[in-house]
Amino acid sequence: METGKHLPESASKSEVIRVLVIEDNKDDAYLFQQRLKTIDFDKQVHFLEDGLSAQEYIDKNIKGLQESLIGIFLDLRLPGIPGLNILKHMRENNILADVPIFIMTSSNDPKDLEECKRLKATKFITKPITLAKFSEALADMFHK
Repeated sequence: METGKHLPESASKSEVIRVLVIEDNKDDAYLFQQRLKTIDFDKQVHFLEDGLSAQEYIDKNIKGLQESLIGIFLDLRLPGIPGLNILKHMRENNILADVPIFIMTSSNDPKDLEECKRLKATKFITKPITLAKFSEALADMFHK
């Protein structure tokens, strides 16, 4: 697969979704996929590239996700519905309330960071995403 053109392949419909990656930057999504491949976890990930499709996917698949999801990586700046609105929708409607949500952001806006903390985001990963940052967040997700 060439980076920068398409999102990585998501899990097939028969696979259990354990991780959602909601990220419009195809290079960052590709890095996620490659890291997950090294731990044989790439088939249990679903990639979404904009806020509207992410919110629709979560709302449509809430029951299955509640049973299997162990973490969400959420870009704060998404086309369509911003990541902060998705976080707010999930937390205020008690959707996936116990699932760790890792916010990926290049924002230094204290209001964004404060709102994410208020909405109980698990951790912030500052962009640009590096393999080390992503690996640390994965370790946090698996050891929660």
